[in-house]
Amino acid sequence: MVRGAQASAAAVLAVMLLGACSSGRVPEPGTSSGQRPEARGPTRSRQPASAPVPSRSVWCRSGEALGRLASRPPSDKTDVVVGPLRWSGLKSWQDGRRTDFGGRTGGGWHYKIGAEIERGSVVTVSVAPEARHRAGLGYGQKEGFTPAAEVTFSACTDSDTVYVGGFFVAGDGRFCLPLDVRVGKAAPRRIVIPVFSGGCPT
Repeated sequence: MVRGAQASAAAVLAVMLLGACSSGRVPEPGTSSGQRPEARGPTRSRQPASAPVPSRSVWCRSGEALGRLASRPPSDKTDVVVGPLRWSGLKSWQDGRRTDFGGRTGGGWHYKIGAEIERGSVVTVSVAPEARHRAGLGYGQKEGFTPAAEVTFSACTDSDTVYVGGFFVAGDGRFCLPLDVRVGKAAPRRIVIPVFSGGCPT
């Protein structure tokens, strides 16, 4: 399952490199456009997960780390999908290896995964209040991908959009991560992500 998730991630990255709206390429979190990502160590978060900023918005603008998707492939059984939001291959993290998706940084682990949003959609993702001492959402290049308790994603109006970023989990990086996902102004939906935890209560 990890190989499938890595293949999906590679495909998304290829699209992102071709479709980024700012400089023609999408740097990895914490990587400037003039540096090779493999020449740097794991991204160091500027804030610990125990003190995430309350909220932020990311949208289709110059300087944001995003890619435009010319076409969106069908969902896979390893994807996490909530309405217009999709994290490709995220279910495979349940029994996957942490080092395949991230590294130790800033008192915990920073995992990389793109958030895909259907064109014209607005989706707000919040870490459940009881989990904010352990985890944060690392999206938003202009804010240095520092952990946030809540992120509102606004897709480009003319294309499906994938935002570079991921999750920060304090400690050993294993956690049942509860998230509240709200599409537009609808009521939020609670989901639980098994972040390399081997399974979570439902």
